[in-house]
Amino acid sequence: MSELYAFKDITCALYKRIKLIKVTRLDGNVAYDIMVKCIDYGVKMIISVHDLIKLPEKFQKLPPQAVEVFFCDIRPIDRDINYSIASKCL
Repeated sequence: MSELYAFKDITCALYKRIKLIKVTRLDGNVAYDIMVKCIDYGVKMIISVHDLIKLPEKFQKLPPQAVEVFFCDIRPIDRDINYSIASKCL
């Protein structure tokens, strides 16, 4: 599962490069939903298998554009517990 794919995020009309992580809904031998990681945005999500788009080799060789940074014991001033910008369309 090291190949990269793409899918169109309909919430912001962007194509995103993804790496398959695991199958989340399986019916017999047919996969329907999969968990993926957007390698350029750093967010994980579950998508339908029929939304996968095979990427040409030149797009698979590009390095990931997301960098994951962890700050311990730091919280925004508004005390929001979900303050990641990774889930928003950039």
